[in-house]
This record gives sequence, C-alpha cells and structure tokens, in this order.
Amino acid sequence: MNVGGQLALDKDGKIVGKGDMRAQIEQVGKNIQACLKAAGAGASDVILTRAYVTDTDAFSKNADMRARYLGPELPTSTTVKVPKLAAGSDFLVEIEAVATVE
Repeated sequence: MNVGGQLALDKDGKIVGKGDMRAQIEQVGKNIQACLKAAGAGASDVILTRAYVTDTDAFSKNADMRARYLGPELPTSTTVKVPKLAAGSDFLVEIEAVATVE
C-alpha cells in the first residue's frame, strides 16, 4: 500500500508547526500512523519512505522523530531537497510511505 505524501495538517486540515520542522515531522508521523492503522498496517510494515524537504539539515537534526513514528528499524528512505513544496511555502516537509500489508 502507498501512503500518499503526508503534510503537517491536523484532522481539521489546518497546518501544524508553521516554520517548525520538528513539529511538522511529528504531525506528518501522526498522519502516516493513522493511514497505516486504517489499512491494518503498522510502522513495522513500512518498507520505504520518500521525504521532500525544504531544509535537509533541519530534517536530519530531527531524525529521532522519524524513529518515533516509523520504529527503531527505519525503512529504506530517500530525502529530496526542494526549494518549496507544491502545497505552499508554509510547509517544510512532505513524506510518502510504502508498506506491505497482508
């Protein structure tokens, strides 16, 4: 299953952590967990993530947040630096996850 690109949006569709990479990674992690749960999957089922970020240094400094939501055995990942995310300049990170579901 593919969890399409998740942004730092809460359940009401409002941005979380404007200007704060850590807060945005946390919200994205929560969103990914919710999507996985809805499909009967969990963090251990994730085999690949793709992150699109505006600041690779800030993203790397918050690697513990990825482990918090994707587990200690992090899946294969790709990180791509972009000047701006298509969703708008308030967003700093977008993460897509691919999981196996049996």
